[in-house]
Amino acid sequence: MLLKLQELHDSAKIAFVKYCSGKENLDESQTILVKEAVNFLEKKGIRFSFFNNAKKIAGINSDLYDKTVIEHLANPSKKIRLYYRILDESMQNTEFITEELKPMLGPFFSKEIALFFGEMLQYYITEQEAGKEESVVSSALINKEPDEPEELNGIYGWINEMYLTLSLKDEISFMDLLNKFRRNQVIAEKLFELKE
Repeated sequence: MLLKLQELHDSAKIAFVKYCSGKENLDESQTILVKEAVNFLEKKGIRFSFFNNAKKIAGINSDLYDKTVIEHLANPSKKIRLYYRILDESMQNTEFITEELKPMLGPFFSKEIALFFGEMLQYYITEQEAGKEESVVSSALINKEPDEPEELNGIYGWINEMYLTLSLKDEISFMDLLNKFRRNQVIAEKLFELKE
């Protein structure tokens, strides 16, 4: 007897999506299951960076394509803080933003941050047990790389690509992208008119 997806524990759904994210392609039943599992998990606020690859393989559009996902594994009883700042090409110092992370599932913590081409995300994560001092447990500096052409699904992907063409002083490509972006906006507005 086969179990239905809804009957599986969330950790089993996550493991299945993780397994599928490493494959080159999926058969029809795997594609359906990945779509159902990811939709179910995301509705519960559970999002991992490997969901991106699974979604690409399964042909699912995603707002995660536009985001950098910071993940952390820790005892959920600890207080986890993320300190981050976004630096541009000038590397000007900006203040760190501090955010306490809540566990999304058991010991898994995550934060999604939108980055544009040319920006860098500098962050560090601290853990604190009750009655003890906060200690830094990880840190990183992440560069936003140009998106692949097929990744122009979201607004950030379009903006990144336009910014890249401007930084390369390619005005013709910039105008072409800008016109396509505007055309898509007009089509979306006509298709999804708000009714009062």
